[in-house]
Amino acid sequence: MKFSLFAPTIDDVKLILDDKEIDMDKHSDGRFICNVDNMSNGDHKYKFRIKKKEWIWSNSIDIIDPYATKYDLKEKCALFRSENGKEYHEEFHWKYDQIKLPENKQLVLYE
Repeated sequence: MKFSLFAPTIDDVKLILDDKEIDMDKHSDGRFICNVDNMSNGDHKYKFRIKKKEWIWSNSIDIIDPYATKYDLKEKCALFRSENGKEYHEEFHWKYDQIKLPENKQLVLYE
């Protein structure tokens, strides 16, 4: 599974996946990328630990993936479910077919 973070001004990024620290490689376009093989099935949590070599940053800070779709704000991490080595997304089933939508001429749009 591939993890990526765009952070062109940052010197070092580590992926914290289920409390394990994994180094990420910086690419010339400013993205930090790492691939995690043999991901176990189930729920996982992750975040990025960033560090910049400046005097105002004495330590690293942890950030949540800005593109994650699920979060645990109490633990300050992103969540996802893995199945067969890939991120699993539940299918969405629309259940409101009985609702009658207004005709186009009845719609009011604000711009």
